[in-house]
Formats: sequence, C-alpha cells, structure tokens
Amino acid sequence: MLNDNPGRKKRTIESLHKVGMPFHTIVVTSPDATAAKAAFNGPLGRENLPSCIDERTKLISSSDPFDIRMGSGGGTLAAIQEADHIARLREDQGSKGSILIIHAGGQSSRCPTQMTLGKAWTDLPLAGQTQLSNPTYILIESLSLLLGNLPCGSIAVAASDVILDLKKGNPMSFENISNDNVLGLAVPAPLATAKNHGVFLMRRIHENGKHISDVERFFQKPTIDLMGSHPYCVFTHNGQQMAWIDTGVVIFLPEAANALRNLMNHELSHYTKSGIESRLALNKDAAPGEIVKMKLELYSHLLLAIPTKGSKERESKETRLKNYLSNESNADFCRETLSNIFEKLSGLELKVCTILDGSFTHLGTTNELIDFLISGAMSHRTEVLKGALKLSSRRFYFLNGVQADNRCVIINSIIDSSASFQGPSLIKGGSIVEHCNIENTTIRIGSSCIVSGLRGFSSDAIEIPSNMVFQMLPLSSSKSEESTQYVCMYLGVTDDVKKHELCYGIPFEKFLDEIGLRRDDLWCHEDSQEILWNARIHPVIAVQDQGRFDWTPFIWLSRYLREGIESLKDVSVQSSLMIKDKVQISA
Repeated sequence: MLNDNPGRKKRTIESLHKVGMPFHTIVVTSPDATAAKAAFNGPLGRENLPSCIDERTKLISSSDPFDIRMGSGGGTLAAIQEADHIARLREDQGSKGSILIIHAGGQSSRCPTQMTLGKAWTDLPLAGQTQLSNPTYILIESLSLLLGNLPCGSIAVAASDVILDLKKGNPMSFENISNDNVLGLAVPAPLATAKNHGVFLMRRIHENGKHISDVERFFQKPTIDLMGSHPYCVFTHNGQQMAWIDTGVVIFLPEAANALRNLMNHELSHYTKSGIESRLALNKDAAPGEIVKMKLELYSHLLLAIPTKGSKERESKETRLKNYLSNESNADFCRETLSNIFEKLSGLELKVCTILDGSFTHLGTTNELIDFLISGAMSHRTEVLKGALKLSSRRFYFLNGVQADNRCVIINSIIDSSASFQGPSLIKGGSIVEHCNIENTTIRIGSSCIVSGLRGFSSDAIEIPSNMVFQMLPLSSSKSEESTQYVCMYLGVTDDVKKHELCYGIPFEKFLDEIGLRRDDLWCHEDSQEILWNARIHPVIAVQDQGRFDWTPFIWLSRYLREGIESLKDVSVQSSLMIKDKVQISA
C-alpha cells in the first residue's frame, strides 16, 4: 500500500538531500496484511507525519508476502522488491534513490497492549507537540537527520522497538567511505545493557562526534567478563564504563545494496512476492507456506557472511566460510544456499558508525514501556536519552471524579466518575492509562499497570490490581457491524507470554488447581505450543440491552486476583469463568 502524501509541498530529488531527507522511499513492515492495512489507514496516513517527509517521499505499508513469517532477512528482501517494483511502475528514479526499511516487529507478544498495530506505533506523549508521536516517527526523523549525506542507492534497515537519540547537528560524513561497505550504527551503553545486545569492538575510541570506523570484532550478547578482556571494548564515558552497543540499524551503501538485490533476484528470490508467485505458478498444488521453508534472518544469515576488517586480517576466506557454515544459528539452514549467500556478500566489509553522545532505549517489553513513559514523564525528560526527548504525563484527557496520582501517565482518555454510585475513581502512581472512555463508572487502578481501551458502563466498580496489564478490544464479524462483544486481554506485568510459568502473576499450576481447570480447557490440540500467548484465558464482555456491558466474567476474575481462593466459595467456577466464551488472541 502506497501513500504519496499529496498534500505536502513538492521538492525535487536533488533538493531532498540539501534539506536532509536522504530517503526517497520508506517501507514500514507490519506483522501481517491486516496490521499493514491498519497502519496505512492510521498513522501512515495522518497529516502529522514527520516534517521531513514530503510529497516526493513514497511511504509503503507492507508485510511479508502471503503473511508468511519469513524472518528479518526475508522481510528485508521482500520490502526491497516492493519498493523497486513501485518505483518502476511510477517510472521515477527507482534504485537511484535510497530506501529506509523499518521492521515493525512481530505480534508484540512481550508488550501485548501494542499488539493491535505493533510496537512501532506505540503512542508517545512528547512534550511540546500537538499530536502524539511514536517510535516510527522518531526513528524516521533521527535517521533522516543523521544520514542526510547518505549516497543515493543505499538501503537502511531498522527495528522499530527502539528509541534512538542520535543528536542533532551535522549529518554523518561518508567521504572516503567505499560504496561496498555495510555499516552498523552504535552508541555507548552501560555494560549491564550491552551484555543483552550486539557489541562492536574497534581498535580505537573516538573522543567526540560521529565517526565511521573499522570493526575488529562483533560480539552477540557478550558477557561483561568477555567485554573486559578485550582492549578498547570497554571505555569510560560520563564517568561510567560503557561498550559500543548495536542499535539495530544496518546501512547497505550502494554496491552492498546491489549485492542484496542480486541475491533477491536469484538465490533468495523465493523470499519475495514475485518469486513465490512464480513458484506457485509452476506447482499449482503448493501452498505459499511450502515455498518458504526456513526463515531468513538479517543478522545470522546475511550479516554474518560479511567480514569485519579484523576477521579478514586474521582468517582466510576458506576459514571464514567454514565458521559461517558451522555457526549454530545456521545449523538448520540449507548449506548450498548459505554458500551462495557467502559468495555474494563476503567481498563486502562491515564497518560501524559511532555516535559518542547518542543513546538507545529498547521498548520490547511491557516493563520497558512502563519504565520509559513513567520515568520520562516524571522528570519531564527521559534521562536515558540525556534530555533530548521530553515526555508529558497528561495528553488529550478529561478527568472528573478521579483521584489520579501525579506519577501516572494518562493519554487520550475520558474518565468521568462524578455520577458513579461507587464513588470516585482512583489511579495510583506508576500506571499508564490510554485510549479509555468511561462515564458514570468507578475504576480503581493499582500501581505499575497499563490500562488500554477500557470503555462502557458498569454498576460495579472495575478494579485492576497493581502490576497488571489490561486491554479491551472489540470483536465484530465485519466493520459495518457495531461490536456486541469485547475481549479483555488481561495479564500480569511479569507474565512471560512465551511460557506458562505465571498467569496473572500467579504460579501457573496453582492457578489451574484453584480454578479447577485442565490444560485442555486452555489449549486446543492444534496449538503447536502451550504458552500464555495462545491460551484461552481472556474474558469476553458482552454488550446487553441499552448498551450496558456484562462485566461478570471480568469482575469475578478481578475478585479472585484480589482475594484468592476464598472468593470461589460462593461462585460456580465454570459458569463464572465462561471458558466456552473465551477467545484465543494469537491468531
């Protein structure tokens, strides 16, 4: 889906570079076609797009072809082909322009309140702005400023679950940098953070500014001891021991970008829409999912084939190929395909852009999102971003009959409890409330919660204990029909949805035992994994006559979480929990 931004001032391609917009095409990939369409009709179609985007910037909202999960490398190749295809159809500059690909991530399972559109579109209340922002807008603006001198024909790839502060000022210089280089982007990070990410080792530490440097080694999630054992890996910055952390941004300069296109058009063409379609035409009985049998990852399959200067000096090409093929990340991948990838990419070189005053914040989990918004709003600036990104604790809200702690964040919400028979509402500190619309109803929200999309009327008080995540989403058979049922996605902040150790913050086996449920009640035989992400544990709220909501399943569950097993004595478990009316949210 293409957005040409017809309402924006037209500029020539040459003038875009002068004003700092290096990207002529921006592709934002979503988890599936439904999410891509929602992003296209929502944030990518808004009038409040970043000011650096104008009429000449092509915006594409996309997803992996046929909704096949192809991995970050496969998704990158598919996005490149889609951008090139649209450029050819429009008979414009095509591959002469530079492309920015932003991967909006998967299903946001570790930060489930953002699963509707993905973490790329998490609403952020930036202070001093009239509209809400999000990580994607911030990423586009930051990279456009940093890469204002990017050579035409380059391709930049970025992950959207991060907030980057790359400091305004002069853009990065690419003078004397060969066009067959691939560049990582690194900023300093404390060792406790660096050990959970990729780390670059250089032969020297630049004391200021922005630089492109040779790379000695690249470590993936190194231990603190390993980092300390290598000279120049650990350095002191602002009085703290730091390492150069990978931000998830990868830049393929023009010749390197063409090497990717070569793979895309030949050995790895089955990771593109046209490649899949051509194979389906030859085998009409095949399903799209049978064409792409293995995920292609950007780091382990593509970047791992590209040597650093240090590895080229230490090892022969034959040794590097052997190490590449034997890497544990590549164990299950086709050996012949890996050899072809290595042959096409091993002639390139991996360098790194370092920004000494830059910083990096990961927003991959619920806890990280809460910490970022609360700490940023309370100090009126995000300390992790050194004051560059100021947040607000209130944006687009109306409260009446609500006792809201000053240490909570309220975004795009109306809560009027002035006429409620249950008394005033209460929102404790450290909680985030977004996109809620409540009238004549009392809600009591504990500390360190995220509450999203709460709506409707309840004669009983709606109580959400501390450390819980709540999101209310409509269920409807079609867009033309008004929803008559809503699912309450309800989990503990510390619940790991990729396991089933905790449920609602309670040990999972204890929860099953007290409620009187079996595993068969929560998972179907077709479920490949028994994890919280696909468990049927979320109450469904029905809309009754006169628009009243039947909150019985949720209130029963909320009471159990507050009072424990004692709350079950006077309740029929099966009738209250309504297992048959629960839904699976991981489709």
